[in-house]
Amino acid sequence: MNNKQNNHPPGRQYRQTGAMSAIAITFIILILLAGGGGAFYYYSTLAEKAQAADKAASAQSKDGLPPIYLDLEPAFIVNFEHKDTLRYLQANFSVMARDQAVLDKVTLHMPAIRDRILILLSNKTYAELSGKARKEKLRLEILLEIRKIIGTSDTGHSVENIYITGYVMQ
Repeated sequence: MNNKQNNHPPGRQYRQTGAMSAIAITFIILILLAGGGGAFYYYSTLAEKAQAADKAASAQSKDGLPPIYLDLEPAFIVNFEHKDTLRYLQANFSVMARDQAVLDKVTLHMPAIRDRILILLSNKTYAELSGKARKEKLRLEILLEIRKIIGTSDTGHSVENIYITGYVMQ
């Protein structure tokens, strides 16, 4: 008699599971290799894109001057209504220029700049303040408002960029 007990109903044949295990292990290994290759490709192209962006940023630097930053403080806090609920936004911004005279003009005109930014923020809805693309649009609107107020310096420089350094909506 056979030492192995066959508990299966008569008339049905069952395969050994060893072949299925080998196929499953091979399939899992192939998936892991494909995932590793995909990750390697993604991160290698990501590094190339970062290097290209660094080169573009350095090529754009006017006169080879390093960037200078100025925080617009204190934080901007505005109320807005969303679905019949009063909400608020607290945002921090920093401006970047390559000429100290430009930042001196920003400091000189800070009350006017803060006024324009507060009016701009308070006229936005929840939908206009959320999402990456909308924040980018808001950032560009603020940059244009600042440029309108301060213009350019005697050397022809202006505020090059504005950065969102803090952003909380509740």
